[in-house]
Amino acid sequence: MSQLLSAWETVRRHPVLLWLPVGLSLIWMVPMSLVVPDMVAYPVVTAGIGVLMLIALFVAPAVAGGYNAMVGAAATGGVPSMRSFREGWGKYYGRIVGAAVLVALIVGIFSYRSMGNYLRQGQAVSYSGFAGLLSSVLGAFGHVWLAALVINDQGILDTTASAGRSVVARFVEYLPLAGVILVVYFIPAVGRSDGIALTPVMTVLSLLSSIVKSALQAFVRVGAFTVFVGSAARAASPPPA
Repeated sequence: MSQLLSAWETVRRHPVLLWLPVGLSLIWMVPMSLVVPDMVAYPVVTAGIGVLMLIALFVAPAVAGGYNAMVGAAATGGVPSMRSFREGWGKYYGRIVGAAVLVALIVGIFSYRSMGNYLRQGQAVSYSGFAGLLSSVLGAFGHVWLAALVINDQGILDTTASAGRSVVARFVEYLPLAGVILVVYFIPAVGRSDGIALTPVMTVLSLLSSIVKSALQAFVRVGAFTVFVGSAARAASPPPA
């Protein structure tokens, strides 16, 4: 549990590591929570949301690079600042995009949509379930991968190898963070479905759910960096005489 305490202490000293992702989550959730009963009847709104999603697709890796650069600065004893955010904005962009594409391809291979037409129903369901599980595992591993990317500043494959070695070497220390990820997983999502508009109460619940999930994910990210930095320091230290 010391990892959770260390992560909490880092967040307490640098609250921007918590409020930045929460704020960005709210910025994204507000337009997506608009009360629009029939999206087909409002093509302008539909197009606007589509443009927002397209912009987010290209901007998200840059924001992720900047934010993780800030977390890396805090985890190594520095002070997260807008300067580190700006430096990470473009520094890690290509590698984050490349890794995301690889993950999408891996998960897509086992997804029901891509293979359902060629499999019997029972097999398709099993592949779909496996794809969901694989996506969750890769998502959890992504926290460590981003820590390795920022701390070691290597290519995609070398970063993956470094993250894997850290998980194996300090598996027990990562377990509490996995517990927090499970909590995030079981927080219910509140959203619009089948063209049904959100009521004001559901809108508030949706925003609260997004806030809690974003805060916990940020906490896990800081914890992953904390454990990885300790793992890297231990690997770099000379063996006892």
